Amino acid sequence: QASVRKSGEKNTPQCALCEVCPRSALNYASHLRAVHKSTLSAIGIYLICGCGVEVRTDNRSTKHLQCKSHQFTVHKLIKTITLPTPLTPKCIFCIIHPTTTSTYSVHLKSIHKSTLRANEIYLL
Repeated sequence: QASVRKSGEKNTPQCALCEVCPRSALNYASHLRAVHKSTLSAIGIYLICGCGVEVRTDNRSTKHLQCKSHQFTVHKLIKTITLPTPLTPKCIFCIIHPTTTSTYSVHLKSIHKSTLRANEIYLL
């Protein structure tokens, strides 16, 4: 969460890079672009408007112009890693890499006469 400064009767989040407190999600994204030559994703944040819409890109902030809410919150992005090729779990008994939960289950049952539950395997 970003720091919040009281301006009049409304609390508005302070810019992550300076002392300015933009009044809306659109103004926050515009401020970053105009003053800091940056974007929401470049500084690792996203906004949630008072109406519930998530603003993660400048494009989304301009599409959200119709909202009259000046309440929004600032959140840090969680870093994710994308591997160049998708990996699937290796069978615990052999070198096979089943591609789905279903094929893993069938593989265990038909080849190894076992089950996911019997081996306490939980696939997400």
